[in-house]
Amino acid sequence: MGNDSPERGRIVVIVMAVMMIAGAVSLTWFMHVSSDELVGNLNSSNPDKVGDSLILLKDRRDPAGITKAKALLQSDVADVWTHAALYLGAMGKAESIPYLVKALRTADGQTGHEISVDLTMMTGRDFGGNYEDWRAWWLSKNAGSSFDFDSNLATAPS
Repeated sequence: MGNDSPERGRIVVIVMAVMMIAGAVSLTWFMHVSSDELVGNLNSSNPDKVGDSLILLKDRRDPAGITKAKALLQSDVADVWTHAALYLGAMGKAESIPYLVKALRTADGQTGHEISVDLTMMTGRDFGGNYEDWRAWWLSKNAGSSFDFDSNLATAPS
């Protein structure tokens, strides 16, 4: 590093500035996407596009994607069903409850807190972010359910 030329330093700064500008432009464009476009994105085969669209719909508290998000709960892609559950949970849709419980199993701290708040709001129960307690509660209320809490899980944060 001590032998780097001043020209290289300027190039690095220019490259970083261009990357930041490109990121800002991309974010600005995505934030101005219409509800119709976001709902249309839920049909995409690209899980990142689906997930990003669900995040924006959730953050906007936009009900436009509820019907499609309910269908996405059945996805085999962990990020897709998880984002669908988070969106539906934020919208107060009870269909999301077992999926939110399932998502708690591998959620990071922030997402786990968000899930526990949504679960508490919908159920009137408060088990914090404790997956086992939420799962036991859900199974006690849904005796005989064959809901699969084990497949298609996201990778747990390290």
